[in-house]
Amino acid sequence: MAARWVGVGILIVFLAIVGVLVAGGIMGPRERPSVASRSDGVTPRPTSARPVIIREQLGLWRLDGEIALAETGEYQLTLRFTDQTGQPAAITPPPLIQTAMVDHDMGIVVSRAEPTSPGLFRAAGMLAMEGRWRLGIVVGDARAEIAVDFSR
Repeated sequence: MAARWVGVGILIVFLAIVGVLVAGGIMGPRERPSVASRSDGVTPRPTSARPVIIREQLGLWRLDGEIALAETGEYQLTLRFTDQTGQPAAITPPPLIQTAMVDHDMGIVVSRAEPTSPGLFRAAGMLAMEGRWRLGIVVGDARAEIAVDFSR
């Protein structure tokens, strides 16, 4: 008799798990609105499908970049540097990426972008919690900055 109740209990738990998985699959993840902003305006929240574009003069170089932010807080930053003639710039050492949360004293995470080809660099990281974050791109004495409002 006890074995029968154990079997019924296992069946109920199994059906509950299947129900949660089916409901999650039907509803799917929902993206809540958030924005990434720069000093010159507001840009829609970056996603892999719609990255934020960065275009700035950074010292002697022109910086064209993209940042894509996932709902998990993971981001990928792609940076392209060109010189005054439009040719890929020889940046040595690679740019530093400084990531800091604006409203909380969580310190600054410093990483170095990885070169992928002449003038092209990539960096990836993780925003640990929801809120406003600032990513600084540093090459020598020159610095560009982008702020991202992250929410899940």
